Amino acid sequence: MTKQAPSGLSPVDVPSWTALHVNLGIQREIARDFVVSAYFAYRHFDHLGLGQLDLNHFNSARGPVIPKCLDAQLNDPQALCSTGAMNVQTNAGRATY
Repeated sequence: MTKQAPSGLSPVDVPSWTALHVNLGIQREIARDFVVSAYFAYRHFDHLGLGQLDLNHFNSARGPVIPKCLDAQLNDPQALCSTGAMNVQTNAGRATY
């Protein structure tokens, strides 16, 4: 029996990645063979995949969210304890450029 999720969990409510793209450009010919151009690009992304995060915080300085198992609790399915990280797939990142 293992009381950890080393390979990762995928929650049901993970949102899909979304993005907003805006491009704008103007160009003007000032004289023959002389053109001036100006462009603007905006990209905004939400719910980017951050990979797997240990939501149990097993190795944190404060200790894990679910307490570490003692020797007597290792094989007890009723014991509320953990033996390692609880890696969960998360999509919480944001990026703008």
